[in-house]
Amino acid sequence: MKQPLIPLVLFTAALLWGGAVPAAPAADTAAPAMAAKARPTPPTTQVVRIKAVDINTASAAQLLKLPGVGAAEAKRIIARRPYCSKAALATEHVVDDALYGRIHALIEAGFPYKDVAKNVAWCSGKKK
Repeated sequence: MKQPLIPLVLFTAALLWGGAVPAAPAADTAAPAMAAKARPTPPTTQVVRIKAVDINTASAAQLLKLPGVGAAEAKRIIARRPYCSKAALATEHVVDDALYGRIHALIEAGFPYKDVAKNVAWCSGKKK
């Protein structure tokens, strides 16, 4: 007579894990016990997308909303327009590197023309 191996395996596992396997709770008491231990679901986080500020067209009031930009910086940004890239703020020393590091993710440098060739010429210094 062959005996099934499953009870033997379960018995061996119970001994190796430090004792007898606890009895399963009765079917009518399992649901309330589980409900009492259920954890509340964490609140969902929402990603808020902020539209980047265009340094070529932004007003002083819009620039002042950027972190670390004061009246003097906003005035310098407006006075040194146009910019071909947002990195030009740092490379042309319009703002210091620390301020650029704080605002670079919040800004963009939009192009004035819909035609790509005009934008390329504009950025290369051959403004037409």
